[in-house]
Amino acid sequence: MRHGLRGAIYFYLLIFILNLPQISHAQEEKSLLSLQECIQLALENNYTLRSSFYMKKAADFDVLKSYRGILPQVSVSAGRGEIETGPSEYLSNEPVGIDPETGNVIYEQRTRRIEKQSRSSSSASLTISQTIFDGGIWWNQIRKARTDREASKYQLENDRNQIIFQVQQAYFDLIK
Repeated sequence: MRHGLRGAIYFYLLIFILNLPQISHAQEEKSLLSLQECIQLALENNYTLRSSFYMKKAADFDVLKSYRGILPQVSVSAGRGEIETGPSEYLSNEPVGIDPETGNVIYEQRTRRIEKQSRSSSSASLTISQTIFDGGIWWNQIRKARTDREASKYQLENDRNQIIFQVQQAYFDLIK
């Protein structure tokens, strides 16, 4: 797929360069683009290079993200609740005395009234956790992220050099 993409880029670049004389007639100032201008145009408009650039940006972010395994994790939560009960009445058997003959407690049924009540509660928690040992997974993830970042840097550099080479090759083929 990479070879096909390179061929397509080469083909479109060649067509672009072949059409330069027609484009240049519309421009009164210049009649032909220089090699440096062709290279600059190709570098600015190449999707492969743009993709490699964003892959490198993502790899830079992944390096930062890989350090989260080392750092402590902090969790904060808070809550608040309120319970309100309205006034209520209920029947209750209340002791009123002791029967002198039997010695049993004497109960009398009375109506009890409870006024309106409100209760509120609040809670908060802070949790900090730190992994002490994970068998080296942290460090391997950091190393992998750094290696991926280096690989994406070299890929970007390689793609840039490939584009410059292809433009130079097409340019010199045209002026032969």
